[in-house]
Amino acid sequence: MVDRRVRMPISMVDHNRLGSVELRDYTHVLITQGLRMLNDGAIEKLKSFIEGGGILWAQGDSAIRWVVDKELAEVKWRKTEKEKAAEAAKNSDAKAKKDSDSEDDELVERIPFAQARDEAAFRLVRGAIFGASLDITHPIGYGFTDEFLPVFRRSNQFFERSRNAYSTPVLYNEDPLISGYVNEENHKLIAGSASLVIDQVGQGAVVLALDNTTFRAFWWGTQRLLSNALFFGDLLEEPE
Repeated sequence: MVDRRVRMPISMVDHNRLGSVELRDYTHVLITQGLRMLNDGAIEKLKSFIEGGGILWAQGDSAIRWVVDKELAEVKWRKTEKEKAAEAAKNSDAKAKKDSDSEDDELVERIPFAQARDEAAFRLVRGAIFGASLDITHPIGYGFTDEFLPVFRRSNQFFERSRNAYSTPVLYNEDPLISGYVNEENHKLIAGSASLVIDQVGQGAVVLALDNTTFRAFWWGTQRLLSNALFFGDLLEEPE
């Protein structure tokens, strides 16, 4: 999108080489997946780049989880009941080991093996369109004339809006489904959740874009979000 539609030259760098790049020569770093090959020194270099005024655009749940894991930004994920139960079980493992003789463990209901694939498929979100509300007064919303923004989504991961009231420029509507399929639980999780959050870090910022704003170069309605992040990076801040 950047080189074809905006006609700006970009530097494509393999993620395992990012640590050797002189980031001071650039204004933005765009990632679409976790950079697992980066060592601690390279991560600190990336953090210094952001704190010094650089913009990190992290797109997709994989990239965002990596950014959060490396403490470059903060988000709170929304969880399904199954995920909450799994997390609770994991947290209780230590206690269960100490009390291995206990007979009070809750029995897990058996489910036919043949249903596993169907159950997993129902939880997926594949090619659905949702309605979101865009803050057109925010720098990332520059050029839009309508707050209603259809968003193309292919992920079943959802996160909360920013704790800063000004830093969630793209927010899903309470009844967001426009086209496609989403199960009832995911429909509740996406309602009122964030699609895009700005997290200011020092003089720079991390843009957490959960959805693909330039999906296959045909979903043009949200491409301007990325171009605005490029052109108005200096304005991406968290007002008090």
